[in-house]
Amino acid sequence: MKWVKVSGNVGDNGAGLEATDRMLTVAGLFGVAIEDSRHRQLFQDISIPILPGGVVLITGSSGAGKSTLLRALRQQLQNVLSLEEINAPADLSVVDSFTTDLDKTLAHLARAGLSEARLLLQSPATLSEGQLFRYRLAQFFAGTAQVLIVDEFAAILDRVTARGVACQLARFIKNSTKTAVLATTHEDLLEDLQPTTRIHVGLNGKVNILEFHGKQNHDGVCDTKCNPK
Repeated sequence: MKWVKVSGNVGDNGAGLEATDRMLTVAGLFGVAIEDSRHRQLFQDISIPILPGGVVLITGSSGAGKSTLLRALRQQLQNVLSLEEINAPADLSVVDSFTTDLDKTLAHLARAGLSEARLLLQSPATLSEGQLFRYRLAQFFAGTAQVLIVDEFAAILDRVTARGVACQLARFIKNSTKTAVLATTHEDLLEDLQPTTRIHVGLNGKVNILEFHGKQNHDGVCDTKCNPK
C-alpha cells in the first residue's frame, strides 16, 4: 500500500480580472473579499491510501472539491491515465483501434459493455457519449497504465448501465495490480465498486476518509448487474 499526501486549494479563480462595480457589489452583498474568493484552501496534508488492485472512490456534491482532489492525487502518482485523455479516432473502426489481438479486444469491449456488432464496426468518433465512455474504459483495460483517473464516473450513463460498468471495472481492478481513482456525485455505486478507500468531500472542504483494508472479494456480488447493455 502507498500513502499519498496531498494538499489542494481552489486558486486563480478569476485571477487577473480587474474588480468591476458589479463584482464589488456582489462581494459586498455576500460579505466576501474578492481575493479570498479566488484562493480558497480546500484541504491540506491529507494522507490517502492507494492500494494496487484497489478502487479509490471520491464522493461529494458538485463544487465540493472532488476534481481538485483528483488533480492533486494525479500529481503524486505515476503511470496515470485520465479517461478523457483517450483519443476517439475517426479513421479506424472500434475493433481496429486496439493494439491487442482480436479475441482480447472483444473481451475488453464486452467487459466495458460494448458488444453490439454494429458499434464495433463504427469509428470511435461516431459513438454516443455513453458509448464513448465505455470505449475509453475498454482501452484502459487493454492498456498498460497502472492508475485510472475518472472524474464524474459514469455520470452520463443510465443508472442500470452505470452499475453494470462499475461492477465490471471493480472486478477487473481487483484481479489486477492496477488502481482506479474515481470521483462521482452519485452514491448508488458503492456496492458495485466496493472501494478499498472511500473519501467524502463536504461542501465545507472537510475530507472524510474511510479505508477498507485489503482486496474485497468481488465474485458473485453483483452478477445480475454485470451485463450492461
